[in-house]
Amino acid sequence: MTSFSSHLNMARTVTSSFRRLLLAPSRPRQKLYANSSVARRKTSNVHTTKATTTAAQKVEATKAVVEEKAVEVKEAVKETAAKAEEAAKETVEKAAEKATEAAAEVKETAEKAVEKAAETVEKTAETAKTTAKKTATKAKAATTKKATAAKKTVKAKADAVKTETKKRVTRKPTKKIVLQYLGKEFDEAELTERAIAQFNSVEGGVAVKTITMYLKPEEDAAYYVINDQYTGRVDF
Repeated sequence: MTSFSSHLNMARTVTSSFRRLLLAPSRPRQKLYANSSVARRKTSNVHTTKATTTAAQKVEATKAVVEEKAVEVKEAVKETAAKAEEAAKETVEKAAEKATEAAAEVKETAEKAVEKAAETVEKTAETAKTTAKKTATKAKAATTKKATAAKKTVKAKADAVKTETKKRVTRKPTKKIVLQYLGKEFDEAELTERAIAQFNSVEGGVAVKTITMYLKPEEDAAYYVINDQYTGRVDF
């Protein structure tokens, strides 16, 4: 655009100069007509002819310059238009290329976003599945633990009841032997205690493991044998 403006200004300058040259001969002609003498008229005609010839030559030269400049301007305009068209074409191509690249980037970004979203959904589902599995396992473990504890409690209670029942069934009743003879009563347990006390007073540190009592009411006495070794007597 700058080259085109320069050529256009040059053409305008040349045209202006050409116009001034065309108007230049009229001034000496008016000046010559003001002095009306025959001699001067001839001289003036000679000068006028030369001036006219010179002006015509200048006009032709200026015309040639103008035509040359016009051709140059035309070529410059043509060249500038071609360059502008080429630049516009290149700009359009670049814009189309950038648009294609932008579309490709948008497509790639969208694909990545979809892929990432799919991965996120898959991970979320897997996490939920794992969490549910862990929760179910914990719940099962807790239920099993509670069931085991309840089973142990029931078993313990059952064992306790069984043991108590067994104790009640197998426990020997308390016995008390009382010997009655000729209106007298003799308590076997009391006689046994007296026999052990007597033995301890004599033997001291010997432990009593077994004791056998022999009651003889006719003698008013009871005989004992301790640990199948020591013997003694206690009176009724």
